Amino acid sequence: MTIDRVRGSIIVLEDSPERVDWLRRNFSDVTILWATTVDRFSRLIESTSDVRLVILDHDLGQDDETWPLDPTGKNGMDAIRCLGTNTHHPFVVWSINTVEGPRMISELESLGAIARWIPFGGSRLSQLHDVIKSQVED
Repeated sequence: MTIDRVRGSIIVLEDSPERVDWLRRNFSDVTILWATTVDRFSRLIESTSDVRLVILDHDLGQDDETWPLDPTGKNGMDAIRCLGTNTHHPFVVWSINTVEGPRMISELESLGAIARWIPFGGSRLSQLHDVIKSQVED
């Protein structure tokens, strides 16, 4: 997909390379800033100007050999807690965790952020694509 007029970046907190690859394939003209740990996410959100969208996963790391657990043990909710005043960006929580995904949305909304929970995968990919597209197009 080629977007005619793009501005800004998407910051993604995600441990799965496959999800980030999907994002890059579908939004190749957008700057994707990828963090796999809450600490890196925190540095990105503090230092990046003109953020168009922030995408958050909850469960960071799989307990297998595919990729290691976040060495700090932090998750997407911890990322929200370290946002400080950086809640003026729109947020998408794409975690498939049916307990923590909605809790993340509630926490973001309590901070005054605009946030949507759209679990990654299956029939939701079209909706997710459309929401992301609406945020990165002028």
